[in-house]
Amino acid sequence: MHVLSIPCLIMASINFYVGAYYLFFHIKRPQIKEHLPFALLCLSVGFYDLFCIGLYNSLSLHDGIFWQRLQFHSVIAISIFSIWFTGIFTEQKGNRVIPFSIGWFIIIFFASLSASPDVSLSPANPAVKNVQLPDWLNITYQESAIGILYQIEILSAVIAYTYLFYLFMRYYRKTRNKIVPLIFVCQFVYFAGVVNDSLVALEFYSFVYISEYAFFFIIVSMAYALLAKFVDLHTAFEELNAGLEQKVHERTREILEAQSQIKRLEGIIPICMYCKKIRDDRASWHQLEQYITENSEARFSHGVCPECREKISFDMNH
Repeated sequence: MHVLSIPCLIMASINFYVGAYYLFFHIKRPQIKEHLPFALLCLSVGFYDLFCIGLYNSLSLHDGIFWQRLQFHSVIAISIFSIWFTGIFTEQKGNRVIPFSIGWFIIIFFASLSASPDVSLSPANPAVKNVQLPDWLNITYQESAIGILYQIEILSAVIAYTYLFYLFMRYYRKTRNKIVPLIFVCQFVYFAGVVNDSLVALEFYSFVYISEYAFFFIIVSMAYALLAKFVDLHTAFEELNAGLEQKVHERTREILEAQSQIKRLEGIIPICMYCKKIRDDRASWHQLEQYITENSEARFSHGVCPECREKISFDMNH
């Protein structure tokens, strides 16, 4: 196994772990829309890392082209999920560029499946690269020259990532979210890696591919952003819950205070059928007005009903 396969294997493990973690998170809480595209993005980069390991250990041009083609397929998936994630994270509702860009990369993917080797990768056009860094590190990329179809793919990816930078900048100006600059810087690091790999693949200069390592910065920034957003939502929920509990406590206290002020007359009340006095629990007899006043919040306001008024008037006249 080539020595550079080891860091690629480590990066693949990290990407698969993070991708599986956020995929599980999405299953448990699907209302957080960013988790699914980010999980699929990490998984796509994990497969890209595995394909890089295959390329590092290729001993023939045919083997190298096999892994090189899989790399280009995974780049399409990475571009699609990056656009999808950015569109959700930066709240691009109604932005027609997002679905158009995703559709464009899907077209390139299906075109690459049926395209002839002349426009994709052909053993007839070898582009084997020998990179010598330190004396002990010699890298040989068993690759083919990139056809026009994959050149279009590379150019489309560069344009897409440039547009994603614009979306993050506009989102930061709108929200002043302190996490966005971190994402922007890490996106720039990964973008630099993509540009380097594109120029190396197009044989502009000789160097190692670095995007598989640069994506680690994307994982750190986006995972931190998603975690911070989840913590903010959880904090807001706790504050809302605390406010509701406080209101319930205050309302309960008001009800208890009101109940403590209310005295009710319940059960059978013994009353004299002649004088209308009422007997209490201690066998004492009280005037009706006195008993009701002492055992309730009611107060009496005396008056004369019409029948008694007539009776009084009749007695006075006779």
